[in-house]
Amino acid sequence: MMADIFISYKREDWPTVEPLVKALEAQNFDVWWDDKIQPGEKITPIINEILDEVACVIVVWSKRSLASNWVPDEADYGREHDILIPVTFDGSLPPLGFQQLLAQNLEAWAGNSTDLRFQKIVTRIRKLREQPARQPESLKLTSVLAAPDWHVDADLIRSRYAAIRNKRIFLIASSINEEWQIALNFHLMQAAQRADLLCSVLVPFEDHSVEQQRALLQSARSTAEDYAGGIIICSGWPDHFMDELAAIIRQLSIPVVLVDRNPPPPPDSVFIPKLAYVSVSDGAGGEYAANAVLQLARRFSIKRILVIAGFAKSERHESFQRKLMMSEKLKGCDLIVTQDGKFDRWIAENVAYNRIDEAIDEGKPFDVVFCTADSMTLGCLDAIERLAARRQIQKPRVIGYDGTATTKSLVDSGHSPLARIVIQDSKELAGTAIAQLIRLQGEDCAEAKKIIWIHPYLYPSIDKITIGQTEPSDEEIK
Repeated sequence: MMADIFISYKREDWPTVEPLVKALEAQNFDVWWDDKIQPGEKITPIINEILDEVACVIVVWSKRSLASNWVPDEADYGREHDILIPVTFDGSLPPLGFQQLLAQNLEAWAGNSTDLRFQKIVTRIRKLREQPARQPESLKLTSVLAAPDWHVDADLIRSRYAAIRNKRIFLIASSINEEWQIALNFHLMQAAQRADLLCSVLVPFEDHSVEQQRALLQSARSTAEDYAGGIIICSGWPDHFMDELAAIIRQLSIPVVLVDRNPPPPPDSVFIPKLAYVSVSDGAGGEYAANAVLQLARRFSIKRILVIAGFAKSERHESFQRKLMMSEKLKGCDLIVTQDGKFDRWIAENVAYNRIDEAIDEGKPFDVVFCTADSMTLGCLDAIERLAARRQIQKPRVIGYDGTATTKSLVDSGHSPLARIVIQDSKELAGTAIAQLIRLQGEDCAEAKKIIWIHPYLYPSIDKITIGQTEPSDEEIK
C-alpha cells in the first residue's frame, strides 16, 4: 500500500523526530521512515520505490542532517516533484538550493496536535495526498508516443467503450485538484447532461499530465467513432504541443472544443474544420484587476505592487501592467512581478512570504498584491497571516483571479486582506462550450464561430471593505 509520507532525517535526530511521526500517525497518515527497512534488504531500491509512491516528503533539517549524504538527495527528490515539506527543530537553515522553500520551525513543539504550526503541515499533506498518483520513472510516457506506430492502450479503450451511444462526448480534464478546475469540470458534465450528451472523463492511471492527455488524444484517432458527440479539451497544453494538437484535430471527423485556452492568431485558429475555442479573455481579466487597483488607489496611497503569477496565462499580468503604466495616478509606482507561483497554494505561500517579508525589512512594503489564480491567492493570504503572527505588519490588500467559492466567501466575510476578485464564470464557460460543440455537429458547422470569448467581471460589484463610499465611474478610473 502506498505510504502518505516519507520522513527524511538523520538517525541521531530520531528522539526529536519521533513525536512528529506519532502525531502524524494519530492524524491517520501512513508514515514511512528508514526503520521499516528489514535486515538484509537493499536500501537504495527500497527508498527509490517508496519515494515514487509517497504523497509527500518531509525533510527534517538539522545540524546533523545538513552533513548527511542521504537527506539532501531525498529532499532533492521532494523538491523536484513539488512534494517537499521542510521542517526544523533546531532552527537550522536549509542548504543552498532549498532556501526558496520556507522550513516550518517546530522549535519547542512538544507534539501538540492543535499547534497551528503542526496544523499547517497537516493541511499541506492532505492537499498533496489528494493529487493524482505519480507514475514511476520507468513507466512515464515520452515523446516517442507520438510515433506513427504507437498503439498502446488503443485496444483497451476500444473494448471498454465498444457499445457506447452515438451521443457520447469525451472530456480531457487538466486537473482534479485545483478548485476552479473542479468547478469547471463539474459544470461541463452538468451542461452535457442537460443537452442529453453522455460524458466520459477518461484519463489512464489518474494522471492528468499533458503527456497523458496527449496520449489519449493520439488514441482518439482510431476510436473517434466512439465519441460521435465530440471532444472537449480542458487543458493548458503547452505552446510547443499546439502544432501537434492541430494536426490530430485535422484528422478527426468529430467536433473538438478547446476550453480555457487562448487561440493562436489567425489563420491557424480559423481554418481547422470542426474546431472551436471557448475561453475567458485573459487580457480583459488583467484590465479588470488593474481597475480594482485604481479603485483602491482612491482610498489610500499605493507605492508598491507585487504580482504573483505562474508559468502560463501571462496575458493576465501583462495586460494588468499595461493598464497601470498608463495611469497618471500610479505614476512612479513600483511594480514587481514573479512567475514562480506555479498555480500552487503551497509554493505561492512561500513566494509571497519571502517577497513580502524582504520588502518589509527593506522599508518598502507592498501595498497591493495581485495573484493571477485563486490557488496562488489563497497561498498569498496564508503567507500574510503567517507573517502577521510573527511580526507587526500593515497587511497588503490582495486581488485574486478565478472566483472560487472559497475566495468569494473570504471577501464576503469582510475579515480578509482579499479585496476584489476577477471572476471567470466556470458555469457560463461550460455551458457555452457544450453549446458550441452541438453547433459544430450541425450542417451549419462552417458558419459556426471559431472563437468565443467569455468576459470576466469584478467581484464584488461594490467594495465590501469600503461600504458606504461611492465606487468610481469608468471615466474616473481611466
